[in-house]
Amino acid sequence: RSLSGSPYVRGSRYPSAAAAAAGAEAEAPPITELPAEQAPPRAALPPRRNETNKRTAGTRELSDKERDALEGLLRRLTISRAAVREAMGFCLDSAAASVEVVETLQESLTILATPAPKKVARLLLVSDVLHNSSAPGVPNASSYRTLLQRALPPIFESLHGTLEGLGSRMGREMLREQVGRVLRAWHAWSVYPPNFLDGLDKLFQKGPNLPTPAPAQPAPTAADDLDGIPAGEAVA
Repeated sequence: RSLSGSPYVRGSRYPSAAAAAAGAEAEAPPITELPAEQAPPRAALPPRRNETNKRTAGTRELSDKERDALEGLLRRLTISRAAVREAMGFCLDSAAASVEVVETLQESLTILATPAPKKVARLLLVSDVLHNSSAPGVPNASSYRTLLQRALPPIFESLHGTLEGLGSRMGREMLREQVGRVLRAWHAWSVYPPNFLDGLDKLFQKGPNLPTPAPAQPAPTAADDLDGIPAGEAVA
């Protein structure tokens, strides 16, 4: 079972964006050999199907409706099993667009102003997606493991910023326990190499080894971020 108790069950309230229509391929007709002097030049062989799939897995773009749905799920997300299960089902049903889904998850977990409980809920979602990325019969689901491995270091660096920003010792200890529980589960599942997971823990506890310059602040725009706060506006 996954950390929040949310195994993936096909057929959520969202239609599957990743499933391909089933059906047997028509049998190819026999090839008639021509004499060598009449034979046309051979075309280059197409890439093998599995090689093509590796290059294109997860690269479909989310529609505007799908992106709005995902962002809405992230805004409303809590640590309840039902909420995490619903969001996880959407992510796996949209595995054909896993690249954009992971970009959205990373963005939602690296907004410094996001409250700690909301970040924990989103981290539980990431955990459930990872746990179910090997679910049988879900095309492209396995791409989440590779994509999230690249996204996790900046996510845990941002979690360190959240930890440092908490005003109470109790709040910091609670966040340490919640994040540590996720990391212990990933160790138990062998989802990534131990040294990678230890590096994530170090990023969360101590931050990056070298300070990075603060990025230039963009001019405020009318667009809202994932937490519904206008860009550039201070959080109360």
